[in-house]
Amino acid sequence: IQENIEKGLKESDYMILFLSKSGLESNWVDKEWRAIFKDEVEEKQVKVFTILIDMPHQQLPKLLQDKIAVTIDRKKKKTKDQAIYRISNRIKQLKFGAEAIR
Repeated sequence: IQENIEKGLKESDYMILFLSKSGLESNWVDKEWRAIFKDEVEEKQVKVFTILIDMPHQQLPKLLQDKIAVTIDRKKKKTKDQAIYRISNRIKQLKFGAEAIR
């Protein structure tokens, strides 16, 4: 499993990190986002986007607090759709320029 995860991370341009309170306590989640964050710093390119699930932005680890983050309230479908829309538009901007979302 670990080899597949590492391969997927290496082949990915971006990581959308769906993070909840229980995710913050997961060693696997921690290792995955830190590996991508390391690549982000080395390549000087945004790679990590965070979608917070039922938790405030202030509970994010310090390294993720300046990352693009949107919050999802699991009880509201509209919030989920808006979060995914915002992140996908940001990725399009980074990949293709601002004109890509017009």
